[in-house]
Amino acid sequence: MEYTREFESRLAVAGETEPGRGVLIFCGNGLDWHVSELEDFEDFYRTGHHRPDDPFGKMEAEAIKQEEIEFLRNIAAFGFVKRPTLSVTEEKWIADVRGPASPF
Repeated sequence: MEYTREFESRLAVAGETEPGRGVLIFCGNGLDWHVSELEDFEDFYRTGHHRPDDPFGKMEAEAIKQEEIEFLRNIAAFGFVKRPTLSVTEEKWIADVRGPASPF
């Protein structure tokens, strides 16, 4: 969440001189950090509501409320690169991460 807010600020400044689509890319090895965590956050970022099955949703909502966090919501997409820790080559690339269809 903190990294997203920092990127939103930098994107807003950059957009003043060079308009365009902002995409925030995350990288992980699939073990220490999994793309499903980004899917949950992307769904929240896009809709403004946490999914009922988001394990961090309640904690995140409480932090947002307590710290009075407001998002600019100027990021057009979140991307994900899965790369093994000792590799320089990606194993998986998702240009526009979206969560699974919600059964709720």
